[in-house]
Amino acid sequence: MLNLLTYLLTFLPWGVLNPLLSLLTYLRLLLWRKERTILFLNIEKIWGLPPHSSFAKSFAYQTLRSQAQIFAETIKAVYAADILKVSGMDDFTRNLQTLENSPVGSITITAHVGNWEWVGRFSAEHSHGQFYALAKKSRRPSVDRWIERLRSKMGVSILDAEAKSTLRRMIMILKNRDNLGFVMDQKPKGRQGPIVSFFKQATPFVSGPAMMAAKLEAPVLAVFCLREGPMQYRLLSEILLPPGHSEKDIPTITQRFATKIEGIIRMYPEQWCWNYKRWRWENSEK
Repeated sequence: MLNLLTYLLTFLPWGVLNPLLSLLTYLRLLLWRKERTILFLNIEKIWGLPPHSSFAKSFAYQTLRSQAQIFAETIKAVYAADILKVSGMDDFTRNLQTLENSPVGSITITAHVGNWEWVGRFSAEHSHGQFYALAKKSRRPSVDRWIERLRSKMGVSILDAEAKSTLRRMIMILKNRDNLGFVMDQKPKGRQGPIVSFFKQATPFVSGPAMMAAKLEAPVLAVFCLREGPMQYRLLSEILLPPGHSEKDIPTITQRFATKIEGIIRMYPEQWCWNYKRWRWENSEK
């Protein structure tokens, strides 16, 4: 089934695929009750848009449609990279060159906004050394194998975020001057992590990126790949911690990362995963 999906997304012309994605978005919004509940709760609590309002309904549709478009374009560009147009690459490569003289590898942070898979792809293509990304395994081995094949074609090596040896491997990777990538807006295991202000909510964040940066004085680069049109994306990148920095306070570092992520989401709000249960609201499931 996944191979068939890959074939269809790769070879269907955009004129056929685009209306199909619109239809699937409407069906998803109509049929997936639990996801719809989370989506509208997040929109209401963060943006103050009641679920019955036309603004909330329009924003919810835009969010799910953006996810469908980015997913389809990710598959297309894996097998036909020449159809992809990306701006901001010069700034991105200059930032990478600034980090090349670091005595340890660099840390890249991003979020579930825009096309985070391509953040890994471009980092792997342009960084010195190997690029590793932390990822959680799904509940379906067939899905894991399919995703790993796609990421392998992008040059990204995957670390199991929940394996016991992962912390030791991350330290070794950075000491070998290879590079680590974190999609760090997902909730930490057990919701245990530094509490930061994120969209004016007290929100636990994963501690790994800040901990690695503080322990090894590793530089940190924030990178986001945002959609601007069919097969057109913009890379936004910024060095948040330079090589050899002396920052040691993990909550302070984590807040800096969270603030950067929030700023990007506010610029491209419909491209963030608002259907993810990031916060615990009073009338939502735990």
